Formats: sequence, C-alpha cells, structure tokens
Amino acid sequence: MSKPLDVLHEQHRNIARLIDLLEREIGVVENGGNPNVSMLQDIMQYIIRYVDVAHHPLEERLIARFEEAEGQSVGEVEECKKQHEEVISLGQNFNAVVEAVREEQLVERTEFVRAGREYIDFQRKHMDLEEGRVFPTLKRALSDEELQAVGDEVEQSRDPLFGGIVEKEYKQLYDYIIRSA
Repeated sequence: MSKPLDVLHEQHRNIARLIDLLEREIGVVENGGNPNVSMLQDIMQYIIRYVDVAHHPLEERLIARFEEAEGQSVGEVEECKKQHEEVISLGQNFNAVVEAVREEQLVERTEFVRAGREYIDFQRKHMDLEEGRVFPTLKRALSDEELQAVGDEVEQSRDPLFGGIVEKEYKQLYDYIIRSA
C-alpha cells in the first residue's frame, strides 16, 4: 500500500472535485434552475458509502497512533476528530434533502441551498485543517514505518469511483466528471 498520508491526500483531491460539482449544482438552484438530482444522489451516496466508511477510519487510526506515540493529543488533532462527526452529520443531512428532491417532495430552494452550502463549506474547512495542520503534525510525529504500519493495519476497500475500475452504480457520475474536467 502507498503511504497512508499520500493515499489520504489523493482522496482529498478527488473529494474536492466532487465538492466542486455539488457547488455547481447548488448554483443552478440559486439561479432558479433545477439541479441534476441523479448526479447529486450519486455523489452523496459515494461520500456516505465510501468516504465515511473507508477514508475517515484511516484518518482516525493515524490519529490514534499519533496519540499513542505522543501520550496526548494536540488542538488541531482534537479538532479534526470532532469535525469528522460534524462533516458526516452534515453530509447525511444534505443527502436527506437530495433524497427528498428525488422523491419529488416539496423542498424550499433556500433549504436546499442552505443544507448544500453548509455541507460544502464545512467539508472544505475540514480538508483544509487536515491538509494544512493535521497531516503535517502526523508526518512530523510518526516515522515512515509507523505510518506504513497503520496503512497495513487498516483494510482499504477499493475506491468504487476513482480506484481504476468504476463500479456500475458510479459509471454515470464518472462520465459526468470526465465531461466536466
């Protein structure tokens, strides 16, 4: 396995691409248009089924190894752990709004935009914290061997969208990503 921090960095790049697509669709709604609900649903399902269950656990394990090595936590690492809970909650909330729209329930445009923006803004803030402060702290504190040991301990499921072979349920989203690049 590649070094875990390299894997996480690449996953952040991919998540950022998806966040940009979410933001584009929220802009469509803000301007009075109708969003591509199918794409929004695919993005949120990918985040809930892959990012929340494969990406965050690797980060959590690295943080746990750091805390074991240091005997304590530090501010940015503690903040990162708290943010994981919040970003997952905001993602589930926005997903529920997307699902309501898909099911043709009445959803106010302002509620759609608020839930989407809240999720996007927090996700970006969270990744900025990790990339700018948490990952450098982990890299300074843990040896390459310790980092690799964590990578070996944590079973990494294959990325169903960006992992080389796109799973059928994400084919339409993948095609959209390629067209919009």
